[in-house]
Amino acid sequence: MKVGPKAFITVDGKGLKPVSCKYVLLYKPRGVVTTMKDPQGRKTVADMIADIPERLFPVGRLDYSTEGLILLTNDGDLMQRITHPSHEVVKTYEVTVDGLVPDEKLDILRLGVPLEDGLTATCFCRADSS
Repeated sequence: MKVGPKAFITVDGKGLKPVSCKYVLLYKPRGVVTTMKDPQGRKTVADMIADIPERLFPVGRLDYSTEGLILLTNDGDLMQRITHPSHEVVKTYEVTVDGLVPDEKLDILRLGVPLEDGLTATCFCRADSS
């Protein structure tokens, strides 16, 4: 049911609080887990934003040994539009490694990486020797 912006909505007799969306761009360094809790006790992105009162969640993830910019938000609609595969949002990653990556290794990325829950999406990748 659609309601106007000034409507007062209750659920089980309790009023709903309006939610203002918050967006934080966070530089995640190496050695930090992109999760809100870690059973292994490692530092998390939640630890890095502990002074922000809103409950925020990371949009996507970066590996423990990866550094980079990550978005945290309480905007569930935006999170869904960015992360759900059906929306086909193109993501770009830049990776620096020592030495040259053989084409056979890049082909694994191009065809999809096998994970526990299936293959990742195929991707475009190239080696840049500069």
